[in-house]
Amino acid sequence: QGSLNRYDTETSRQGTAGMDIKYGISESFTLDATLIPDFGQTEFDDIVLNLGPFEQQYEEKRAFFTEGTELFEKGDLFYSRRIGGEPMLYDAVNDNLNPHEVLIHNPEKTKMLNAIKLSGRTQKGLGIGVFNAFTARTDARIKDTISQTIRNFETQPFTNYNVLAVDRVFQGNSSIGIVNTNVYRKDNFAKANLTSVVLDYTTKDNKYEIQSDVSMSRITNREPGFKSYISLEEVAGSHQYGFCIDMNDAHYDKNDLGYQEYNNFVTYEANYSYRTLKPVGLFNTVNLGAWGNIEYRYKPYLYSDNGMGIYAGFHTKKNRAFGMNLNTSFGYKYDFYEPKTEGRFFKKKQMQYVNSYYRTNYAKPFALFFSVIYGKQWHSTHPESSVFFTLKPRYRFNERFQIVYALSEEKVFNKKAYVSNIQGDIFFGNRDEIQWVNSLQGKYHIDNKSALTLTCRHYWKRAKYDSQFYYLESNGQLSFVNHTGNYDKNVNFWNLDFNYSWEFAPGSQLIAQYRNALVSINDNSHLNFTENLSGISQEPLSHTFSLRLIYYIDYNKIKF
Repeated sequence: QGSLNRYDTETSRQGTAGMDIKYGISESFTLDATLIPDFGQTEFDDIVLNLGPFEQQYEEKRAFFTEGTELFEKGDLFYSRRIGGEPMLYDAVNDNLNPHEVLIHNPEKTKMLNAIKLSGRTQKGLGIGVFNAFTARTDARIKDTISQTIRNFETQPFTNYNVLAVDRVFQGNSSIGIVNTNVYRKDNFAKANLTSVVLDYTTKDNKYEIQSDVSMSRITNREPGFKSYISLEEVAGSHQYGFCIDMNDAHYDKNDLGYQEYNNFVTYEANYSYRTLKPVGLFNTVNLGAWGNIEYRYKPYLYSDNGMGIYAGFHTKKNRAFGMNLNTSFGYKYDFYEPKTEGRFFKKKQMQYVNSYYRTNYAKPFALFFSVIYGKQWHSTHPESSVFFTLKPRYRFNERFQIVYALSEEKVFNKKAYVSNIQGDIFFGNRDEIQWVNSLQGKYHIDNKSALTLTCRHYWKRAKYDSQFYYLESNGQLSFVNHTGNYDKNVNFWNLDFNYSWEFAPGSQLIAQYRNALVSINDNSHLNFTENLSGISQEPLSHTFSLRLIYYIDYNKIKF
């Protein structure tokens, strides 16, 4: 693969070569391997301005990690974006600069050297999956402005990622399995190992289902962590119900190779649903339901949150769908994560939400999806409120050509949120947020071997704080305080991909891609949408043109 990159007045070139291997060991098992892979033509991520306490989770779009990975997803321990993702000390570089030093290069991603996966299931129902990958050491480069010397700061060591999954199907729809993930980092960096036993049992009459998951985490220089989950559901007939308990202790952590927002909780949840099994009047199906949960801290065992909701969904005989959800909570939520400080919490009044949606017949040339969500704190002097709406029309010109447009807008008012921690004193601000996302996708099949694909997205979000700030008391309450600081944000992300693909031989492809991108981050939160567009039109775009050749060699045709 070769690429030409241009940003502002700088131009660079890059060339790579790699190899993918697919080998059918038997009718049941397949081995896949990739050597020095280049994912430069992978579809861009839907990046957002993340002001919350949790990491943004990205969808996996690299084909090697999306094909044949069902076994590795057992136990929900494997988040493949960790491999080749952001170095673990990427954000720590600036804190390790000495006087007179400046950061000149800090790679945003680690380089994957190779990966293999073997997976399959025997005729007797035994599934086996083995995954292994290596990433190279990653260094930031730091320059001393006086001596002009350059030193390296290691942000990620040479790392090995491994997943082993064994799963046995029995009694038709039931299965039991064990999954182990292991992350080995060289030198003194932390190593991590997790093991999970997963059960999915369905009674012989297919009426009841039991699911359970027991997991242990072991990380260097930390106490072992524990997780357990169990649910019982009736899954047959019109009336269905279920109960579940989900528990994580304070030490359980799967983020080295998985994704986890928080731990130290116990959640109890119950649900009930009714569905029609035969068409009724104008409807093919009708779904009604209700759910409720309550959450506690695991240790100390203290109340944290609650929620409940009702929903109704209808699918008509003309293949249209519509419905509504109503979600509410009572009292207060004790938020242990918004303060971004261990041991502190924010006592927040609960929000109530109503959501409605409508979808036309997707079998028609023109189809439309629409949804709106409204939320508000009803019992508050200065209530937080939000409105989120989505409009997604699509048009199929013919069997070869289709375009899909999506527009979403979100407005949040009077949101109380963390802004800073100064020597242990935690300050909150009151902010309004506006977010717009416009995206367009189109695909034209020239013939059964070649196609043109266009994907573009513009994301804009501004966060504007008023002059009122708050001090977070030890009891979780907010009190007025004099505080200064500019925390406003105005962020734009623009991405465009235009691809031409041609399958010139079975399994062989030539892919040409043009890509441009823009990132603009400032504090111009006073701009409206039109003024913001005018401003970013002056920003420089990065341009990338790449050409990728994939040539498939069938070993069976060339072996002697």
